[in-house]
Amino acid sequence: MRCVGFVANVYNSLNYDIDILGVTKETIFSKYGFILHNTYTHKSNGKTETGTSYRCRLSGVLKKHVINQQSYNSSIREIVMTINRLNGWVIVYIHGVDKYQRLVVSLSDPITSEPLVNILKKSPDVYMPYIVNKSNRLSPPPGFEPRYG
Repeated sequence: MRCVGFVANVYNSLNYDIDILGVTKETIFSKYGFILHNTYTHKSNGKTETGTSYRCRLSGVLKKHVINQQSYNSSIREIVMTINRLNGWVIVYIHGVDKYQRLVVSLSDPITSEPLVNILKKSPDVYMPYIVNKSNRLSPPPGFEPRYG
């Protein structure tokens, strides 16, 4: 599903709250089940309005366990600066839902169509490819061994 969205909050380089325009909460819930969401208020033309934002997880990359903190901070800064440059507006492609009840999305610049994930791919010391399988669930790339503990 392709939509226009407004980034209401950036948690880190992979997790966002996005208000998806033109799609009702009922439509999202009927298609994807329960999704974590927030109601927020904002001023528009002097009037206070409310919106609903959905917790989203960026598709295509996974943060490594051991990272270069400076590269990580730099990638977050670049993502935030890009979203600010776009005044919060992005093109949202919804791929499905993950096990944490977040929408799995791809985000693109509405002007250039450049995927925002390309910013993170510039930091291979922090991020590695992540694949969305056909059941719309996140799965690690071949040969990835999870570490516990």
